[in-house]
Amino acid sequence: MQLLTEKKHKELIKASLLEIMTENKEFFKEIFLEIIEDAGMVNAIQEGRINKFVDEKNIVAILEG
Repeated sequence: MQLLTEKKHKELIKASLLEIMTENKEFFKEIFLEIIEDAGMVNAIQEGRINKFVDEKNIVAILEG
């Protein structure tokens, strides 16, 4: 059993990404858009942590009407 080196792993990942980008552009586009959306969500969460948190009781009261 032969273990793959880190260099070989990188080569395989690069080759796989290149194949996805060239052969299935729509799939790659969806992945890329998902990454951008996730990054935006992370930024929004970090910005929200700067401000005061809303008390859970207030949220429940709003949800219950």
